[in-house]
Amino acid sequence: MGDGSLAAMPEQRQQPVAESMRNVRRWAHALTTEPTPLEAFAALDMPVLYMLGASSPESVHAVARVLTPRLQKVEVVEFAGLGHMAPVTHPDVVNAEIVRFVAAMAP
Repeated sequence: MGDGSLAAMPEQRQQPVAESMRNVRRWAHALTTEPTPLEAFAALDMPVLYMLGASSPESVHAVARVLTPRLQKVEVVEFAGLGHMAPVTHPDVVNAEIVRFVAAMAP
């Protein structure tokens, strides 16, 4: 998120973000040791909303380029000007997209 990002964040979000950092080591372990083969994602027969920030690191875009073509019912939403932490930095924008997606699934 860059130098000064936490200080620039609204005060009510700073503590939850700081607390979530405790999980980073476990997330890294899960990401690097996950045994599910890429082909398994093609078997998912459900709507998937795949969101990413246009300003996210290249590694995020690389995962999207590999994973999204294998998802049968994927809708990719790329948020212009936002980064990987958009759910934290811009929750209103991200939440509105989730609400739109879920509402479209309703009968």
